[in-house]
Amino acid sequence: MMKITITGSSGYLGSEIIRFLEKNKFIVNSMTRKKDNSCFWDPENKKINNEIIDNSDVIINLNGAKIIQPFRRKKLSKIISSRIKPTRLLFETISLSFQLQLLVFMAIDQMKLLTRNLLKEEA
Repeated sequence: MMKITITGSSGYLGSEIIRFLEKNKFIVNSMTRKKDNSCFWDPENKKINNEIIDNSDVIINLNGAKIIQPFRRKKLSKIISSRIKPTRLLFETISLSFQLQLLVFMAIDQMKLLTRNLLKEEA
């Protein structure tokens, strides 16, 4: 069974992807910043559960500040930073991992393609 880890899983897209994957019997780890979670991570302080990354077949990276509404330049640096720092930590952790994972960066229009490919692999 394929193990998939998702960052940014508490947003709309992340929760929809988790619902879809669990419905299709994938094992899903939801990386969150909630300290009471076994999949806790804190990108700002470079804290991540290496074991979760080591045991994942696929990592879907959805982290970052919300960009639903229009924003000003001042907020742009926060949005960029909220994506770069966590992604850098993921790359660093994966590079030290014992197995090679597939790291997926998602946009809404790519979701159908990803889900079709995952279902084909499991068949």
